[in-house]
Amino acid sequence: MWNLEIIRWYENNKRDLPWRNSKDPFHIWLSEIIMQQTKIEQGLPYYLKFTSKYLSISDLANETEENILKLWQGLGYYSRGRNLLKAANQIVRDFNGIFPQNPKDLIKIIGVGSYSSSAIASIAFEYPIPVVDGNVYRLISRMFEVSTPVPSEKARKVFEEILLKPVQEVTPSLFNQGIMELGSLICTPKNPRCEICPVQLYCGAYKNNTIANFPVKIKKQKAQPLNLNFLQIMLNGEKTYLTKRIEPGIWQGLFEFPNFESNSKMIHKDRIIEELNRITKKIEIISIQKKTQFTHLLTHKKITASYWIINVSEICFLENFSTFETNLDEINKFPVHRLMEKILFE
Repeated sequence: MWNLEIIRWYENNKRDLPWRNSKDPFHIWLSEIIMQQTKIEQGLPYYLKFTSKYLSISDLANETEENILKLWQGLGYYSRGRNLLKAANQIVRDFNGIFPQNPKDLIKIIGVGSYSSSAIASIAFEYPIPVVDGNVYRLISRMFEVSTPVPSEKARKVFEEILLKPVQEVTPSLFNQGIMELGSLICTPKNPRCEICPVQLYCGAYKNNTIANFPVKIKKQKAQPLNLNFLQIMLNGEKTYLTKRIEPGIWQGLFEFPNFESNSKMIHKDRIIEELNRITKKIEIISIQKKTQFTHLLTHKKITASYWIINVSEICFLENFSTFETNLDEINKFPVHRLMEKILFE
């Protein structure tokens, strides 16, 4: 049976990753949340930072959002970091600090979706339920030549139906980790290593030379352009000012220089002065200098970011525009998004 072939291959070829040496649902949950939409080599250092600092779900629940986001800095998709803290508090509050074993209860946890609930239940508790991630979509769509476009709710149900019996026949944790590992290392998006694949004989796409046709993907939404202008306001060459994003969005809770959107990528100093007058009640400008402009890609946004340095001898912000004063060398104490990292450190 092909499910046994996958387990045999996994036991002999799996990467040595720290969460695979544990049945602790706290560690498995952390790994699943951190690795969402993230390559293992990028996420692994973050997993190690979190597990060394927080030894239990209670430790994590007692942390502040600012410290969580600072530890998360650079990993992207910051809502995952915010939800990590919310979920920890939820588990302590609603489940007495003990992870539920049933995926129907796990999916109630903030930030845990269909995939994560199945992964935690099967890997930590050997619950016989399939997991479906991008690697699984790719491998199974090729094996069975599934033409249902992915990712979608319809596709998830189709793939779960295919996998339900195979996962029930074997050890769920080994099978689910094995099929994801096989998709990651062997059944890759480009140039899959079919010649050494343990399920080659069971693969319809290999037999019919249709590997390039699978998986069938839903067309991605085109990234929308967004022009942002970041203002590093320097008072007497010593102090600068930060704001904290409070509105919902991917950067919520993160710190940044005051900034504004513009219709054009290229704006003149007059537009900068106009914006400064909008957020201040008193300002004495010494100089305005554009430092750099670069492109930053998000899932649905293509940001053109312009970075300006404004030297002032006096400034007083409006009461409804929240800023605080700090030194440049103290900014690294605060959690900032990737765009701010580029401005500050590159």
